[in-house]
Amino acid sequence: MYKRLIIGFVLLVFGLSAVSVPPILADQKPNDYKAAQQSYLKTAEKYRNQARDLQDKVKSVPSGAQKYVRQLAGVFNQLADTKVALAKAIGAKDWKYEEKLEKKYYQLKAQEEKLWNAIERAKK
Repeated sequence: MYKRLIIGFVLLVFGLSAVSVPPILADQKPNDYKAAQQSYLKTAEKYRNQARDLQDKVKSVPSGAQKYVRQLAGVFNQLADTKVALAKAIGAKDWKYEEKLEKKYYQLKAQEEKLWNAIERAKK
């Protein structure tokens, strides 16, 4: 398992394609795939709930922060969509697509953090 991580990291650092190195999940058993799918779907539901909560709270935040809260709710919906797509990719064992979705997920998480910071600044 660690061997694949190290190889993937080396390939990533040197800009080489990691297509020949399957993701860590490739070593897992079918039951592990199901568990990973269920985990992704549960996380997606949590993101959907967070998006709904934020949409409900838009009016209660200061007017300067409202646009950021709306954007954040959109990001949470995108995160949920990404987690659902990841669950499907794992079920189909489409590792290339899973890799793309993982990158998208981390980009969305970075965007989420920026929006939380913007909301905090707007509240002051």
